[in-house]
Order: sequence, then structure tokens, then C-alpha cells
Amino acid sequence: MATNLDRYRRDLETLSSLGEDIRIDLGLQHQKLAGKLDKEGAARYAHVKGKCEKEYQQWYSEALAVIRQLLPERRDEFEELY
Repeated sequence: MATNLDRYRRDLETLSSLGEDIRIDLGLQHQKLAGKLDKEGAARYAHVKGKCEKEYQQWYSEALAVIRQLLPERRDEFEELY
């Protein structure tokens, strides 16, 4: 039987993975605009293209909830970076 801790770990892993996809999407968008996207980058970009535009708001809301619970002293900083 899965415990609450197991569920929290799984949710954090999902949130972290989505955040990484968003970061990669932004980086590859930048490379594409700069004309520096190679074949390997283009293949990765096809996998994550649009993640930032489609998923950032959901990621931010969930990440903010985690920050409020685990690192409340960093909440203001996180919101400023938004």
C-alpha cells in the first residue's frame, strides 16, 4: 500500500521532470532562434516543443505550493522570479 510519503515523492518527481522539460524547451528555443540547433537538438526539441507555453502555469502553481510548505522563507524570491 502506498503511503502519503510515497505519493509526495512521486508527485515531486513528476514536478521536477516537467520543470526539466520546460527548461530544455526554453534552451532549445533559444538555440533555434540563434540558428545553432543541430540534429540532436532538433530531435530533443521535437519531444519538448511547446512545453513551456502549455505547461508552465500548472508547473508554477504546483511548485509554489511545494515552496510554501517546504521552503516558506524562499517564497518571496520564487514569486519575484515569476
